[in-house]
Amino acid sequence: MRAQLPIGHLLGSGGATNSYSPDFTAPPGEHEHITVHDLAWLHPEAHTPPALASYLGPVVDRAIRRSTTVFTVSETVRTEVIDRYDLPPDQVLVATNAAASAFFGAESLTKEELASLTIREPFLLYVGSIEPRKNLPALLEALAMLPEELTLVVVGNDGWNAEQQLSVIERLNLQQRVARPGFLPDEQLIRLYASAAAVVYPSRHEGFGLPVIEGMAAGVPVVASDLPVFREVGGDAVTYFDPVDTRSLVEAIDFAISSDASGEVMREVRRTQARRFDWQTSAAVVARRLQKFA
Repeated sequence: MRAQLPIGHLLGSGGATNSYSPDFTAPPGEHEHITVHDLAWLHPEAHTPPALASYLGPVVDRAIRRSTTVFTVSETVRTEVIDRYDLPPDQVLVATNAAASAFFGAESLTKEELASLTIREPFLLYVGSIEPRKNLPALLEALAMLPEELTLVVVGNDGWNAEQQLSVIERLNLQQRVARPGFLPDEQLIRLYASAAAVVYPSRHEGFGLPVIEGMAAGVPVVASDLPVFREVGGDAVTYFDPVDTRSLVEAIDFAISSDASGEVMREVRRTQARRFDWQTSAAVVARRLQKFA
């Protein structure tokens, strides 16, 4: 249903040895294998809408209970799934997300290309939907405390309660310092990452955090909330801050865009950390597990 597949046909086909989904909804099969990206609706700091939380709770519970394998995108989520659903550890496997290979060695956009997107350098980059758990207002408040020449580029669709989140721009008089270029093709977005003074990801709850690893792969400084999963993904290559402390975020950004943090040595440290996560490796984890039940 989520993938808009012909459900009636799938239900009538029957007899599959294995069914696999990169989400928590898999077609029926003798052995069903699903992916759980996070359990955000269980965490108050994620601010999941009550109606969505009420839906996800029983649906994900049923999917996990009937699954042969639960893949998770991080060790942090794996531990939570095992503890929450009292599953045997060998039933829950990690197949992480990763940055696309094009991020490594990506070239910056030219000044003319940035100008065509109404983007002024130097800029911070935020990539993600606009919804409460992503904590964009905290970043906007930090921007107001940073030097006026520093701008912010926000790339992402409006989620629930986006209007309230974005109202902070006007309240803090940041209209001239925030750019929203809209949808960008992958190639252009990757080069935008490479052009940033820093990538900032202030989310209150995540199961992985793709912008963190994509920023590292592009070689630019990354500032992220001090969450266990971001520590897992970013290691020592990321500058962390308390997501409920604006001053902590300001100080983290100041440090991240300093000359030393932006230098070539740290650029390679970030790329090395990002290379620890690889789509081919994750695909092999999934393939081996499905072949076990073929």
